[in-house]
Amino acid sequence: MKIILILFIVQTKLDQSILSIKMNYLKKIILSLFFFQIFNCLFAYSQIKISEKDKSILITKNGIQYSFSGQFTILYADKNPNLALRPAGIKGVPYNVPTWETADINKADLLSSKSSDDFIGDGFDDAILKGKQARRTSNLFNPGKLYLALPSKIINKKDSVIFVYAETELFKLTATFYFEKSTNPKIKYQIIAKQKGYFSVGYTGAPAISPNQAEEIWQPLIWQEKRFPDNSYLTPSYMATLPTALVNDGVNSLGVLASPEYLPFDPLPLFTNSQFGISVRDKDGMAKPQVFSPILGSPKSLMNKDQIFEFCSIFNCRTKFYHANL
Repeated sequence: MKIILILFIVQTKLDQSILSIKMNYLKKIILSLFFFQIFNCLFAYSQIKISEKDKSILITKNGIQYSFSGQFTILYADKNPNLALRPAGIKGVPYNVPTWETADINKADLLSSKSSDDFIGDGFDDAILKGKQARRTSNLFNPGKLYLALPSKIINKKDSVIFVYAETELFKLTATFYFEKSTNPKIKYQIIAKQKGYFSVGYTGAPAISPNQAEEIWQPLIWQEKRFPDNSYLTPSYMATLPTALVNDGVNSLGVLASPEYLPFDPLPLFTNSQFGISVRDKDGMAKPQVFSPILGSPKSLMNKDQIFEFCSIFNCRTKFYHANL
């Protein structure tokens, strides 16, 4: 009996020693992760600078500095541009893209396409394939009027930067850049309509790269690697397998992501409830990640006077290309 008691005491002490060792080891792991996170935060802050002269945010990654300006592009239409999906007319690729009606015949650049008996059955929508194609544009910059908003000054605060814009007769724009405690800072912006009409606000201040110099680009679903789009097509959020377009310069991949709350799983993502669109080709034909919200012609784009619309985008510079890990 004494031997059993002694063995029990020894085993208990041994278990306590093992437990103590495990707890100490766990504490070391937790402390290591804690200090790693602090270092990561400090490192992230050291990579971001403010250029008051250029009114831009400078982000350094792998020794390369990128300038993200406060530039926005606002699209406005006083009448419904009748947003609708239509075949893009891309040779050899039956692919549907958002299109709009345009009063300017010179901007009606949608290529005509014909449907055949091959496009019958589940997954093919006659309303899209056989819909009216005349006087429509697939270029997101063509419908309505285009306004380029550049900050007149910036206000540098401790944890944020406020971009100040001149107020126009159509809208009032405000934007704030936030220094998140990570490598992914974000910009929140707000537009107040001064007149009733259809509005779309695009963040277009990311770095632009010549398509020939880009190592790789990404815009879902068909533009990737060196396949650069021949027009400024918009990918609605329900088709965006990633909520961003991407441009890789051979070292880093640049993206401007829509914040996660604008791509909910419920309700089911559809064209009719897409809250934003992304594009990799800018107005001048350069490779640049851009995000527009709301999509011009969508229900949310119709705003009454003094109505407010808000959106948030996340800046991202990564060494690896996103879709390589999908």
